[in-house]
Amino acid sequence: MCVESIELEVSEFTGERKTLIAVGTSIIRGEDLQNLGNIYILDIIPVVPELGRPETNRKLKVLAQEEVKGPVTAVSEIADQGYLIMSQGQKCMVRGLKEDNTLLPVAFLDVQTYVSSLKTLKGTGMALVADAIKGLWFTGFSVGSVHTKA
Repeated sequence: MCVESIELEVSEFTGERKTLIAVGTSIIRGEDLQNLGNIYILDIIPVVPELGRPETNRKLKVLAQEEVKGPVTAVSEIADQGYLIMSQGQKCMVRGLKEDNTLLPVAFLDVQTYVSSLKTLKGTGMALVADAIKGLWFTGFSVGSVHTKA
């Protein structure tokens, strides 16, 4: 359903970020059963290329995978905190990648119909969420920071 190149925080302790691939899928099981979806976070890793084919020196490695209720129709990175925002059925979920390669839900937004497009404004934490029937939502997300004095 969707593929995006996003920059996620891969270490909660060091704050290290990495460009990863986010893939959203949908499994349609008929009109009397609920649709299911999956979110995959993939890393591009170097490998030994095949003989005579130097272009085969990269592969995709699954870092995280989670089955969710509803199709995953849009994904994007949000704000500068290294989080992922994804549409999951009639919800938009903000998730963070944990050290053990699981996706931790951080926030959500209920929308009235399935999201068809999700665009974020770089560095602001603001997002435009669009669906096929109702129109647009303009929403924001921020993580509070802790300030310490030396």
